[in-house]
Amino acid sequence: MPDGPALEIAEPTTFLFEVEQGRDAPTQLTQIANAGDGTLNWVASASDPWLTARPASGTLAVGETQDLGISVLTDDVGPGEYSGTVEVSSSDDPGVSRILSVQMTVVSLLSEMQGMIVYASDQHDSSCEVTCPLDIYA
Repeated sequence: MPDGPALEIAEPTTFLFEVEQGRDAPTQLTQIANAGDGTLNWVASASDPWLTARPASGTLAVGETQDLGISVLTDDVGPGEYSGTVEVSSSDDPGVSRILSVQMTVVSLLSEMQGMIVYASDQHDSSCEVTCPLDIYA
């Protein structure tokens, strides 16, 4: 066992999200551990405003672990691909930090949607149905 606290991060350390714009993606989890002696105080910092890590900080006793949730927010970003990082560091384990890689693909709600418009009328005991193809591209 290392002398003093030791920050460890379990797999996964790479996170991939594909989400529709304006929708929530499920939080993905990893785990932080103290593999050394003594108390470990840690902090998680996201590189971009669309990326969050929760909790943002914590304290672990010897041998303790804690889940770290990685989430993405799509409200203020357009369709496209985004890359970011979450850095987990500790003042109790100086010079040691762990970088988590996050990739997000945001797709438009109208992106290449295809559907059909159906008009039906049953006025005066007769019915008529017209089907038209509908192609919408964002």
